[in-house]
Amino acid sequence: IGSGKLYGISTTGDWVGVFYNKAKLKQRGIAVPKTLAEFEKALAIAPEFLPALTDLVLVAYSQKDPAKAIARVNKQIEISPQTASFQMLLAQLYEREGKPDLAEAGLKKAMDLEPGNNALYVALGSFYARQKRLDQAQREYETAVAKQPDLLQARMLLGVLYDTKRDYAK
Repeated sequence: IGSGKLYGISTTGDWVGVFYNKAKLKQRGIAVPKTLAEFEKALAIAPEFLPALTDLVLVAYSQKDPAKAIARVNKQIEISPQTASFQMLLAQLYEREGKPDLAEAGLKKAMDLEPGNNALYVALGSFYARQKRLDQAQREYETAVAKQPDLLQARMLLGVLYDTKRDYAK
């Protein structure tokens, strides 16, 4: 499909490369329309099924059509407005497309939908760190650790942030 590689989205906001063999896909008769139809069927069966929506986004990005990806996520949000993971996915797309205000709003909406999900504080903190808003990143990481002391990802990122802020102070 497309260039021969797709780009996935993790819950931390990092993009992950997913590679496959285009020749084998062609040999097996797997094509974009069939692929999209199956992903759409999965979402019709389970409207909150994040992997199917993520795969639709991946295909749109492989076709160099981020607007289509964003529109598809927005459509699914209309169908399942209480799904925080869809807001998170949309935020990641907006950040990737250079729209940090929309990305931040999406992350905050996800937090409103799942206030007990401490990983969302980590995601918002990571967003702020990427935006060089280090004090805000620190606040989000510290909030995550205060709410869930064994949240190791928050502790690790907080440690890196402390080190980064120390380096900036020099």
